[in-house]
Amino acid sequence: MKLRTRTVVGLGEGLRAKKAIDLALTHKKTNFIAVEKLKSERLEHFKYLREKGQKMMPSNLTIKAGTGAGKFLSAQKPNSFDHVYSHFLLQHVSHAERQQIFRELLRTLRPGSKFLTIEDGHYEKAFPLEMQRAGFRVTVKKISL
Repeated sequence: MKLRTRTVVGLGEGLRAKKAIDLALTHKKTNFIAVEKLKSERLEHFKYLREKGQKMMPSNLTIKAGTGAGKFLSAQKPNSFDHVYSHFLLQHVSHAERQQIFRELLRTLRPGSKFLTIEDGHYEKAFPLEMQRAGFRVTVKKISL
């Protein structure tokens, strides 16, 4: 029996796509998709790869530049992803965009999969309530440095 390859998506990866690159280099049997609203000519992911000693993009990493999180998710098939994460994305999009992202996450995550987000503490009460109302089971952990 052949095991299905896991697919992990990072929403709002930023200029260098550091999280997705680091994960792709570490977990070679998992496919990663880095989604970033900035257009590809503004990204610096190749610079980060060179800093990591890599000459090429990892074969298990796809970068979707110039695409917002909601637009990307809405173009995907149901039950497509094993895990989706975003770090400091939700605080930068409108309430309507967040609602679209939440709907599309629930549609595109495979049963038993998770969405993990890290946001600024200023939103510690608002976002969990929004996510619960959208249908997510929410666990909140405070992180301090």
